[in-house]
Amino acid sequence: IRDIFVQMAGSLEMRSQMGTVAIGGSIPGSLQPTQAQQMLARATQSVHLERALVLWSQPNRSWPRLYTILEEIEQHLGTTANSARLCLAKERDRFRRTANSAEVAGSEARHAIGKFKPSPNPMTLGDADAYIGRMLMAALQ
Repeated sequence: IRDIFVQMAGSLEMRSQMGTVAIGGSIPGSLQPTQAQQMLARATQSVHLERALVLWSQPNRSWPRLYTILEEIEQHLGTTANSARLCLAKERDRFRRTANSAEVAGSEARHAIGKFKPSPNPMTLGDADAYIGRMLMAALQ
C-alpha cells in the first residue's frame, strides 16, 4: 500500500491510497522482477554487456562510443549482430561505414579522411543512437 499526496498550486490537495488486489490467494506480479531488473541481471553476468550499459548510460554519445558499444555487444554474442539476427547485414554495414568515415561523421569519425569509403546512405548520429539502442535491448532480452 502506498500513500500519495499531490499538492498543486492554489488550494487543491488530493490524496490517493493504492494497493494490489489478491486474486486466488496470491498477489500477481508482486514478487516477479521487473523487465529492467531482469535485463540488469543479464548484463551483470557478462563483462561485455555490463560495459556496453555503462557506456550507453553516459551522456553525449559519439560515433566512437556507439561503435564501442556495438563491439561489446558482439563480443558478448560471439558473432556479429547481423549473424545473431539482431539486425540486417546492410544496416550494420551502414552504421560501420558511417562511423568510420570522416567525410560523414566529421571530427567524431573513427578514422582519417579518405581511409574508408562512406556509405551511399549514411546514418545520422540520431539514427546510429537508435540502432545501437535496439542492438543493446535485443542483446539484453
